[in-house]
This record gives sequence, C-alpha cells and structure tokens, in this order.
Amino acid sequence: MALATDLTANTHVYAGDNFNRVLRSVNNGVNWASVSTPGSGIGSVHTIAIDERSCAVPPVSGICTTGPLQTIYVGGNNSPNAIFGSTAFAIYKSTNAGTTFAAASTGINRPSSSTLTLRVTDIAID
Repeated sequence: MALATDLTANTHVYAGDNFNRVLRSVNNGVNWASVSTPGSGIGSVHTIAIDERSCAVPPVSGICTTGPLQTIYVGGNNSPNAIFGSTAFAIYKSTNAGTTFAAASTGINRPSSSTLTLRVTDIAID
C-alpha cells in the first residue's frame, strides 16, 4: 500500500493497493475513485510521489504553495501478465492531478527468471 497527500490542496489524497489500483480522493478521503493505469497496469502499488513544482504557475524557486499539483508518479510491481525478459512498466505518471495515468518511460526490462519481479519501491523527484 502507498499513500500521498497533496499539501497544496489538502483535500487531494492518493492511495495505491495490492490489486493494481490507484485511488484518488478530492474531499479528504470521504469518497474515493479508482483511477486505472493503461493496459494491464502494475501488479501492486508500492510508492506514490507528487512533484511539488507541478502547480499551474510554479514559483521561480522552491515548491508550489497553491494547487492542486498536477504531476503524480506511481511505482509498483510489473504486471504479472508481462512476459519474462520483455519490456515491463512499473512506473506510471499523471499530468492531470491523478485523473489519468500513462507509462512514465519506455519501460524497464522485466527479469528473465520466473523467481524475480521488477519492483519499484521509491521514487525521487529532483
């Protein structure tokens, strides 16, 4: 499970679970909506990172003070349906405050062994 809060818009909360779902609340967790990742998505969500400079008008320096922030990254296991040794997607990105997600990169090669899993557990934003 993963959880992240947009500190510029405290009403926006993002959560991930072990069933390849990303959930978003825009009312402090009172209601949640599932946001799907493209294709078969990821096997489970391990981390969520919010780009603190992704507001509509970023300041010259430092983090945004008004939001909501627009860029959200989600990392987790590669899809269990991915073919071993093939390109797998374990990082997804939203540029619209979590409304939709797309693969964040061209993918990372999935391990060639059935005993190994591609797993993203931390995301750092510079």
